[in-house]
Parts: sequence; structure tokens; C-alpha cells
Amino acid sequence: MFKRILILSLPGIGDTLMATPMMKYLRESFTQATIDALTMQRGSYEVLKVNPHIDTVFYFPFLKKGVRASLSYILREIRPRGYDLSITIYPSYPKHYHVVAYLCGAKMRIANGFESGYVKELHLLNTHLVQMKLTDHNVVNNLRLLTPLGIRCNPDDVKLELTIPTDIMDWANEFWHSMNLSDKAVYFHNGSSKIKKGTEKKILPWWWVRKLLHRLLEEGYNVLFNLGPEEQWQREMLECDFKAELGKRIWPISGLSILQVAALIKRAGLLIANDSGIMHLGAALNVRVIGLFGVTATYQVAPWTANACTVTSDLPCAPCYTDYAKREFRCSNPKYNPSNPTFPCMEAISIEKVMECLTKLT
Repeated sequence: MFKRILILSLPGIGDTLMATPMMKYLRESFTQATIDALTMQRGSYEVLKVNPHIDTVFYFPFLKKGVRASLSYILREIRPRGYDLSITIYPSYPKHYHVVAYLCGAKMRIANGFESGYVKELHLLNTHLVQMKLTDHNVVNNLRLLTPLGIRCNPDDVKLELTIPTDIMDWANEFWHSMNLSDKAVYFHNGSSKIKKGTEKKILPWWWVRKLLHRLLEEGYNVLFNLGPEEQWQREMLECDFKAELGKRIWPISGLSILQVAALIKRAGLLIANDSGIMHLGAALNVRVIGLFGVTATYQVAPWTANACTVTSDLPCAPCYTDYAKREFRCSNPKYNPSNPTFPCMEAISIEKVMECLTKLT
């Protein structure tokens, strides 16, 4: 029987949320154990600190702090806690994930096994490797991590989890009323992290966004437009093309915590987003989600909710990023111009299909 368990949730928000069903199963199987989580991205920390199945969530930005500071933190704050089991969530291919798991000191260390990386990426530092399947959804690959513990999971019975504190939900409702927002509203997100080279091009071009916004306004929607740290370039575009609508029918949303963003998505009840952590927030909140996919595969990372509708690119080369062993997004489409801010498959997503999804979900 394990007494102290550490979940290493080092990837971003989306990957962390897709591991929450596994965390619930783990808690139900070890009701008396202390279950903690270690994160290195702020968003992941925020969504786990309100997770009812986790006792304590630790946050340390390992990649930003460097080797010496990271080693000091682990040896001072984590290893002395005496964990006897650690689980590294999927997908965790790079070596630094496995080095961190090893240094944390648990006697039993579970992670996913890949077709490569056993030596080069130091997967060998784990005591138990559970072979991942590229044809399975990330939620399923996370649930599979529990098989060495004898825990069997039914993917059909699980859902992502995110708890919004009452005070934050109250804030969202007050925001809604103060802005005179109608109940016919949509939260829109067009952004991506820059963890891997090329992920910044996993977004929709502005001309596409502009067309979609016009269609949404024609249908009478209020639009809450997400502007996180990586999406601030779109503020200037909004001010140029929709100046008269700002604060009336389009509201730029910026400077909020991830839980505040989640609360506004929950209040809107409808989210349109490219494949991103924000998209998975919508799935965890069980609101209606329209997910837009180009380079990534829906069978791996589609919104895990029955309230979702996905729109994919019609290009024959898409999806092309289906192997997490690849450490960057590369485009082989002959029409791809490296100077363009987006990939061709993102430009090829049909706005008409998005509107069809909107009709289907409403």
C-alpha cells in the first residue's frame, strides 16, 4: 500500500486536464494516501490546486530556473517528503521529465514507454514503463499508467475535471452583468504556447478570424475574445477591424488568471478554440466546444466531452504531428511558406463547417 504518491504533471494545461480522470481513479484506489502533484507551468498549477483529488500542488519553473536551482529545489522541497510512488503523466517524452522523476526519489516510478528514447531520453530512469499507443486519445494513455498498480479503468465512464471556486464564479457573473453581456455569447480563443518549435504556427490567420467574427456578429453573438500573453498581437487587429464593436459586441479578455478565464467560459457556455489548453478547459467544464484542428490529430487530443464538435483541415497531409517523439512542428506541404505566421492546414479550415457545428450544438 502506497502512503505518499507524487504525480508529475510537468506539461501544460491541456495535457494536465487530460490526466485528471487518471488522478480520480488513483484517489479512489488509495483513499488514505497523500497524493501530491508537481508542476512546472503556472496554468497547470492553477487547475490542479482546485482539484479535489490532490492534497498539495507544487510549482517550480524548471526550464526557466536552470539546472542548479532546479536540483536544489527538488532536493530541498520534494525528495525529503519520501514519496514511494511517482507517476509522470502523458505525454512526457523529453529527458528532463524523467530526470526530475528520478531525482524526486520515489522507489516506484511509472511513465509511458515510447518506441524510442529509452536510452537517449533517459526513460530507463523509470522502474515501470507502460507502452503508449499513438492511436489512442491522451486520456486513455494516461489511464493506462495505472495498469502496473492493478487498477483497471473504463474510458467510457470518465470525464475531465476542473472545479471553479464559488468566489471566482461569482466574479464572472458580476463581470457579465457589468458588461451587459447577453446569454447568447461565445468565448473565442486563437493561440498556442511556444513550448516546442513551430507551435506558434498552430493558430488561425487573422483574415480567417476576421471572417468568423463577422459571421458570429451577424448571428447575434456577443464575443469574448481571449488575449493571453501569447495572443496580444491580435489586440491591434481587433482595434483596427472592429473598433466600433469593442465593448459593445466584442470584449477583449486579458490579464486574468486561468481560473477566471475558465469561469467566463463556463458563463458563456460556448467555446470556439484551436487545439490548445483553453480548448481543453472548455471540455473540462462540459460546455459546448468547437475545436479547430490542423496539424494535430483529433483521435489523440479532441475535446473529451460529448458536447464537442471538431472541425479539421481538408488537406491530405493533415494531421502531420501525431508522434510526441518529434520535438518540433514541421510542415511538408509544398504550399507552405516559412515566413507565414500559420500552417497551410490551419488556413484550410472551413468557416462554413464551424457554423454548421454551431448550429449542431445549439
